[in-house]
Amino acid sequence: MSKNLYYSMYKNYLLIIFSRVSVQLLVIMIGLSIFQINKTYAHVLVINSPENIKSYVAQNLDDTTPPTTPTNLQLTKVNTSNISFSWTPSTDNVGVTVYEIFMNEVKIAESLNTNFTATGLQPSTFYLLKVKAKDAAGNVSLQSTGLGIYTDALPTTDQAIYDDALGTNWQNLSTIPSLNIANSSPQYINTRSMKVTNPKADSTLILSYSGFPIDTAGYKNGIEFWVYNEANTSYPLQFQAFSTNVGSGGAILGISAEANKWTHFLFDWVTLGNLKQVGKIMIRLNKTQNESLYFDEIKLVHCTDMVSIKTGNWNDSTTWSCGRLPISTDIITISAGHNISVLNGVTATLRLLQLLGTFNVQTGGIFNLKNY
Repeated sequence: MSKNLYYSMYKNYLLIIFSRVSVQLLVIMIGLSIFQINKTYAHVLVINSPENIKSYVAQNLDDTTPPTTPTNLQLTKVNTSNISFSWTPSTDNVGVTVYEIFMNEVKIAESLNTNFTATGLQPSTFYLLKVKAKDAAGNVSLQSTGLGIYTDALPTTDQAIYDDALGTNWQNLSTIPSLNIANSSPQYINTRSMKVTNPKADSTLILSYSGFPIDTAGYKNGIEFWVYNEANTSYPLQFQAFSTNVGSGGAILGISAEANKWTHFLFDWVTLGNLKQVGKIMIRLNKTQNESLYFDEIKLVHCTDMVSIKTGNWNDSTTWSCGRLPISTDIITISAGHNISVLNGVTATLRLLQLLGTFNVQTGGIFNLKNY
């Protein structure tokens, strides 16, 4: 054997110590079973000098002290299918090499860091998370105290990206200096809209979500928004949604805002590139003009087809298929055989009404068909 290659046996380990022998030659020698590794030894350790073997054995193979128990498990983020959490690092006489992650008492993964994200979970479900620390010698700490977390429920209403103001956890990262996100007029609904004064070509409206990317399964109808164009000619735009707030996005859609009116856009997830999550949207301005643009009611749509499922009152959420009260952007269908009443003091504002049953506006009730 080469004088530059040494080996020794220790506690079912094969210790290979080499100085000049190439790694390629070492691999070949192991492959030829010169040391009969697979037959005899549980582990192979390669050390680059014989002088280091004593300290290595002392620090690793003779180490029987486990790390301290991980503590202070804390939730970082949660949504319908993901839980992210962190913990305080363990200490060890030599050093912690990995953390073992347990969910409901079953080991599911290992982490080199003091944080972990569990993915592919079920909504509205309880999960108990625990952690153990492990060192190079294989010593394992006691299991941490558990962190019990429920994943979020699937949504029952739309989620506002912008509705008078930015929605919860949505941030404005736009490259439009003239953008006003609290414009008072015109607005499609309520009291505010986003105004772009004198839009410039190649500038972009960017709205980004700071939490976990949102599961699109809870918003089956996609993304909806409205654009008002003050010019006498149509305005070209491009729309794109992204699975996360960084990285590449889905399909780029060329769209056009009609002249002097609110134009409505609704894109399903297939059209947007079969996105399973959404973390950012971008609307690119493709023309320079002196007339302003306005954006309003940008939202993830849980349900757009509001159909009566029984005879009842307009302001009773159990009357409607979406399980919520109608809003002014809904398309309403009153089913055959159903009698829907707008009671005294109630205002029914909607975009479109398909009347197959009976619609009854009582004295003191208000019916407003929104013209856009």
